[in-house]
This record gives sequence, structure tokens and C-alpha cells, in this order.
Amino acid sequence: INLLIYFLFRHLGNALEDGRPELWLAFCAVSTAVVWQAAWALTPEAGRPTADGLADAARRYSAEVEYSDENVDLVIDFLEELDFEGRES
Repeated sequence: INLLIYFLFRHLGNALEDGRPELWLAFCAVSTAVVWQAAWALTPEAGRPTADGLADAARRYSAEVEYSDENVDLVIDFLEELDFEGRES
């Protein structure tokens, strides 16, 4: 939950700027899920994500996606094409 709170704190201001809060909330939720899945993949021997795996996954995600305007825009554009029930509109 702390990871989700971080993403909300970091990115919800963007919703105020562009008026699309549902997309930024989805971005935060997807980002949280991606980091958790990556942490799981980084530490399969533990049977669950470890603190070290989570920290490594968060650092990698941050560097590759979160701090790249181009990559954030790609994720937002993809989310914008969905109707939030998993179907493309």
C-alpha cells in the first residue's frame, strides 16, 4: 500500500493539470501492479516478493518509466484507449 501511496503523491498533481484524474489513478494502480510483479519475478526463490526485490523493481521502474516523460505518455495513451473494463474502445 505504501507504494501506491507514493505513486498517488507523485503523480496525482498531473491529474489537476490535465483534467484526467481517472487516467492518472489508473497509471498509479498499474504502476503499483507492475512493480509488484517485477519484484515477484526478481525473487522467485522466496515464493513472494522480498523487500530487496521490491526495492530493486521500484528503482528499475522509476528509472525506465516513471522519470521518462515519453514512457509515462505511452502508458497514459494506452490507458486512455481502454474503457477501464479491460476492453479497447
